[in-house]
Amino acid sequence: MTSTRTLVVDDDLGIRQTLEGVLTDEGHRVRTASTRAEALSSLRSHPADLVLLDLKMPGMDGVEVMRRASRDYPDLLIIILTAFGSIDSAIEAVRAGAADYLLKPSSIRDTEAAIARALARRPLGRRQTGPSEREVDGAPASRTLRRTPLTLDMETNVANLSIMGWGQPR
Repeated sequence: MTSTRTLVVDDDLGIRQTLEGVLTDEGHRVRTASTRAEALSSLRSHPADLVLLDLKMPGMDGVEVMRRASRDYPDLLIIILTAFGSIDSAIEAVRAGAADYLLKPSSIRDTEAAIARALARRPLGRRQTGPSEREVDGAPASRTLRRTPLTLDMETNVANLSIMGWGQPR
């Protein structure tokens, strides 16, 4: 099994360093960013499978970053971390595609559980690729039609239906 490519985005150096150390010990390949610009640049140059994203940072709306990243990298899993949680921000984050929403301070155990849940929802073998190399279920994106949870390879007429929890190892 390949390690998960994880991007930690938070303006707090201590949080970035702690998550980087813990996740690296768990087998993740971790990159970090402290700003919106660094996060989006990192995703362009180093595709990630998972992003842990602080919702509120100076000069940055985490939901807007999530929308941009999700638009360019539709298989990217994003977990929101915030010290400013509210029902409204949680609803907005989930509607924008967040895989999970955690309040800070969050225990390492809760963070690892959120990551495990998010990765379990990803179809087996699916990894995020850069925009120029993106494939969907092993086929070039140009010949695929994806409407979650259904992906259709229009050349081979093969459909892939991904239902949360089905086909996942127990």
